[in-house]
Amino acid sequence: MSNWHEWPKALVRDLDEAGYKLVKRYADRRSGGMVRHKLVIAPQTSPYRVRPEEGSVDVDLVTGIVQSYYPEAEPSSRGGWLEYTWLVPSKKEEEVE
Repeated sequence: MSNWHEWPKALVRDLDEAGYKLVKRYADRRSGGMVRHKLVIAPQTSPYRVRPEEGSVDVDLVTGIVQSYYPEAEPSSRGGWLEYTWLVPSKKEEEVE
């Protein structure tokens, strides 16, 4: 991906069709020349900033959608939202072979 904030439109569409929305997305630089990416996903019925009831996210469904785009994404659940994080090498760092 050329920029961390350029997410596939198909991912947003697939989540929408499944009844979920992308609430938050960001990336930050970590030590060792890595960048941590993060997605936060919630049911469409959840108002922004209000967490849904525990267990209201279909973990398997959402994880399957996210991992079809980002196989390395690891899910964790917080109050009914799902968060996915993964690390990738920074494009600005020189790769050492």
